[in-house]
Amino acid sequence: MRDLVAAKHRVLKLWRNRGHVFREGKQHWTQLHWRWLRSRDFEGPDEWTAQQYLSDVQYRQDRLAEADRVIAELAEQEPYRSMVGKLCCFRGIDVLSAMVLITETLDFRRFPGAPQFMGYWGLTSSEDSTGRYRRQGAITKAGSARARRMWIEAAWHYQHRPALGAALSRRQLGQPPEVIAHAWKAQQHLYRKFWRIASRKDKRIAVVAVARELAGFVWAAMTQFECD
Repeated sequence: MRDLVAAKHRVLKLWRNRGHVFREGKQHWTQLHWRWLRSRDFEGPDEWTAQQYLSDVQYRQDRLAEADRVIAELAEQEPYRSMVGKLCCFRGIDVLSAMVLITETLDFRRFPGAPQFMGYWGLTSSEDSTGRYRRQGAITKAGSARARRMWIEAAWHYQHRPALGAALSRRQLGQPPEVIAHAWKAQQHLYRKFWRIASRKDKRIAVVAVARELAGFVWAAMTQFECD
């Protein structure tokens, strides 16, 4: 994904440096934008470079799509299937993010409680306390940065009112009712928490707090409810 983003940036910078600015739409990398990119005229070595850059973007998109397909196939096999199903009951967690969390966690039951699980991802506050003075700082950022990013990305979904959209309903189909109820409880609680903090502080602070508690809800779902 990082390689694809870098490849896209190279394309946009080359086109912009040669005076080609996209004004026919609001979003890049739509079908309209692709047609516009291919319709621009370049001269000399720039023409070869432009074609190489576009081919590089297409190659990396195809490679990413293939990776997604393989991961989706793995997610349908045990021991992943039942765990992925439960994780996908939560808002903001899809198959890819569920697989990242599973492979980074290995065994959810090796954590004795939710606080330890939260701390494993570096989502808990650092602390420098002496005697009767307690000083808390930024989150520790311990553990996997990739997985922590997944938690943060999932947490942003909880700024929206609790709801069961079409995609989430499909992911919950056939899953244990107690897990679905637990995920719904998480939606309601985390939505309130997000806006309670965001009304007083920066949204980025709120989303980290939500990510931390989301990890706690997930730990409970993965340890207290047996997989089918």
